[in-house]
Amino acid sequence: MSNPLFDKYEEIYGKKEKPKPQNTHITPNKKLTSYDPHSIEDSFLQIAEKVKNKDVKVTSVTLNRDSVGLFTTGLTTITFEVQVYDTP
Repeated sequence: MSNPLFDKYEEIYGKKEKPKPQNTHITPNKKLTSYDPHSIEDSFLQIAEKVKNKDVKVTSVTLNRDSVGLFTTGLTTITFEVQVYDTP
């Protein structure tokens, strides 16, 4: 059963084709790795050592706690902004 409004539209303007997907070369279920977690840990430890030795300056700290309404999800994100002065 068809809709008479659609039939009239197709009669006046012709049948409308469905658009084809643009990104046909992308394969689903392909995992992308954006970083090496071990190198990030190494970088963090290097910066933490510089903070300990007072070779760098912590300029700001941001603490975000994830919650839903009044209930916390247990996820806490801490962001440190550090100024590093590398002198040759």
